[in-house]
Amino acid sequence: MMHMRYAYDLMQSQQARFVMVKRASLQSEKVEAFKRSLGERRRGEPWYVVALCLEEMASQATAIGYGEDVIKTLAEEATGLSRGVLNRYLSTIRRLKGAAAAAGEPVQSLLSPGFNAVETGVRLYDRSPADGLKMLKELATGRIGLLAARKTSDDLAPDDRDARSRTLRRRGLELQSVQQALERHFPKDSIVQRRPRMRCFRHAGWEVRRSDGAMLCGIDAVTSTGDETSFEIEIEGLLPSAALLSTYFPQFFLAVSPGVHLDATQELIELLETFGLSRVGLLRIGSDLSVEVLRRPQGSPVPDRTSRYESLRTGLRTSQRPLR
Repeated sequence: MMHMRYAYDLMQSQQARFVMVKRASLQSEKVEAFKRSLGERRRGEPWYVVALCLEEMASQATAIGYGEDVIKTLAEEATGLSRGVLNRYLSTIRRLKGAAAAAGEPVQSLLSPGFNAVETGVRLYDRSPADGLKMLKELATGRIGLLAARKTSDDLAPDDRDARSRTLRRRGLELQSVQQALERHFPKDSIVQRRPRMRCFRHAGWEVRRSDGAMLCGIDAVTSTGDETSFEIEIEGLLPSAALLSTYFPQFFLAVSPGVHLDATQELIELLETFGLSRVGLLRIGSDLSVEVLRRPQGSPVPDRTSRYESLRTGLRTSQRPLR
């Protein structure tokens, strides 16, 4: 009986191992097919070829034992597209599928090759389903293009101006919180002041100087936009600017305002590491105006342009008021 029991347990173990190996093999096959389909895409193919492939694989991510972030990383490697662009593709194709399902139509009837135009149509659909659906169909049939879509969207959404005003007010309050937190964080004899608006460096930022005027560090603000896609676009513009500015300061930080979600903060850390931006530190501002140092700048500027900051500041300074 003992022998039979052992044989039975052994058989069950072997069957379980076979199932696990088979499942792993299927996972590997699906992942390789996904990478191959993206890697073999032809030049000039419309955005939705990647988007549909990415959405299909992302929807299966959990089932095949992967997180959606892993799928996006694989897509980045296979396509050469940035995480921000892929996030926009994925968000847009999912909203398109939802619009098509609600209208009882195939998603193909709402697809057109110009991504920015489709994104405009989807945003209009979020505010006005009937108008957005009409625009998406006209884009798909080629009756209108991007410029017409944007004009129609502006005409049909006059409240956008109020929304932009609310966004600017919220951003202004967040920047005020960051300023107050930085003033508390640095030594009392230091000077925390807004960096003047400069051409090529238009993000809101600060200079931190000693009482004698010597530069201690530079800081750029990372604020909440209230929209994941807009946040991705802001980060894509901010990182190259921060990488260059960091060579002009003894130390350089990004300061994340209280309104930015923790997930977005973690993604920002991963991006800094991905790009090897060891010279860019990260501060997180709490709702109580506390300052947490999440990442300290490492090493010296390469190339070292710290002696040239004052001339850069003078040469690129504009007469306009600082960004709010």
